[in-house]
Amino acid sequence: MVVDNLKAAVLQADWYDPELNPKLAEFARFYGTVILPCKPGMPRHKGKCEAGVDYAQENAVKGRRFESLGAQNIYLAEWERNVADTRIHGTIHQQVRPFFLTAEQPLLLPLPADSSQVLPRARGG
Repeated sequence: MVVDNLKAAVLQADWYDPELNPKLAEFARFYGTVILPCKPGMPRHKGKCEAGVDYAQENAVKGRRFESLGAQNIYLAEWERNVADTRIHGTIHQQVRPFFLTAEQPLLLPLPADSSQVLPRARGG
């Protein structure tokens, strides 16, 4: 996973040997992934991770107001299904959802059965 150098993830930014937050490093080990912080001061190293956020902000929610977070979530789920997932993506030149289902989803590994070692339990109130 490529991450920005936010303090919650990266304790000491360094292109060659970053110091990751130990909890994030353990999380990555548990899920069998690697954390790759961006080069400090080089936003272009984040690749296209920011483009999806910008796309949703500029197309889905710009100029809209919602009665509640629930109403916004319902709207966004419908927007994703009918707009975002059906568009022709500028990089792959294919519809997003069919590409995900045929090319990406089959490569995903199942999540570990027991995440209690890594993910803290919610504290009841």
